[in-house]
Amino acid sequence: MTRTYLVRGMIVGLVAGLFAFLFAKVVGERWVGQAIAFESAQDKAAGMTGDPDPYTATMNALELFDVDDIVISTYSETRSGWLRADLIERARKSSQKPVKHITQPEDAQVTA
Repeated sequence: MTRTYLVRGMIVGLVAGLFAFLFAKVVGERWVGQAIAFESAQDKAAGMTGDPDPYTATMNALELFDVDDIVISTYSETRSGWLRADLIERARKSSQKPVKHITQPEDAQVTA
């Protein structure tokens, strides 16, 4: 009698484990695949404290890092000394890399 209950319990446990595995495989596999794809698609970024001159700092960083593209963030044209010094075009010509320029909106609050 006890043996019968033990055997039935083991069979029910195996069947429940099999159902749990199949459910996780069918339902969860898609989410795991999406999470792996999302994580591998994330861009890697690196930075450092560089030269006070932004052009020199950019050129130094290009020597130290394996760079795919350059992102330069400035104030608007009316406030940016970097734009008046033509930093974006100088970096684009000297580096032969894609340069993305991001401008801070005029009404943005500067917080420290």
